[in-house]
Amino acid sequence: MTMYTVAIIAGFFLVLALDRALHTNIIRPTLRLFYTTFTFVIFQLILDNYFTSQGLWVFNARETIGVFVPFIPIENLFFGMEMLWTTLILYSKLNE
Repeated sequence: MTMYTVAIIAGFFLVLALDRALHTNIIRPTLRLFYTTFTFVIFQLILDNYFTSQGLWVFNARETIGVFVPFIPIENLFFGMEMLWTTLILYSKLNE
């Protein structure tokens, strides 16, 4: 397993821990979270694949698990979701 993959997995657990520690309950199985995440992933797929196909971003296949969608590694999708969830958690907590 590569460092990028390990960082993504660790990041996921850190986001879960942050959600629980701040008692925001953002990450729970609801349709709202599903639609928000799904919409974000669609835009991420479009933009990331465009930037990668143009050579603006480069991903080393040896640094990922090797699953690409179609030009970006699957880890990058999870990284995007972690960023989205962290933003929602912090926004929710700061606006209480």
